[in-house]
Amino acid sequence: MIIEDGREATQKAIDLMRESKGTLGIDTAEFFSVQDFLAHAKQNPLTLPERETIVEQAIELLDQLYVHLPFKRARYAVDPVQRLRLIRSQLKDLEELAFHREMLQVFSRLRDAHTFYGLPEPYRSAVAFLPFRLKCFSDPADGGRRRFLVTQLIEGFRHPHFGRFAEITAWNGMPVERAIEREGGYDPLGNEAARFARGLQKMSSRSLSFHIPP
Repeated sequence: MIIEDGREATQKAIDLMRESKGTLGIDTAEFFSVQDFLAHAKQNPLTLPERETIVEQAIELLDQLYVHLPFKRARYAVDPVQRLRLIRSQLKDLEELAFHREMLQVFSRLRDAHTFYGLPEPYRSAVAFLPFRLKCFSDPADGGRRRFLVTQLIEGFRHPHFGRFAEITAWNGMPVERAIEREGGYDPLGNEAARFARGLQKMSSRSLSFHIPP
């Protein structure tokens, strides 16, 4: 096993993207590390009254206008309105990302692709990404077990031990398949296959409009 830090190689690839913004058609794009982006986001957090308004509107929406609520309560054993009331009682103790995480979970547990919570700026205009794309296939030689391969690398990313067709077996200390299932569990899609496909996609690239930063 070889364990190496890939941040330097990733930074070189991102620097190349910065230099090529005009060619790529993303002249106004800015690039941050996750840590720098979070520090940037903390400069303009939601105020307590703004959070209260969001929660009150969510309660009104689900309790008075969402016609599927009785079905969702019975089908998925969830009570989003009561959960929102609990969030409202804890607003003073919730940090910014904790608040957004709670709101995202309320709506994702409805398993309704048309009813979800969107984060405000600067998250809404941001995309978090890694310098590679991950795909999976079922290996017939191994009883149909899912295997996960790197299929694309961002231009400029070079690493002696990590490249196209590298196999990913673990992710942040857990089996990669379990990590993907966990990510898919945060998605509002209703069936297991769709959630897994979306979770796989989010492993290397995700819009922060509807997901908290990784």
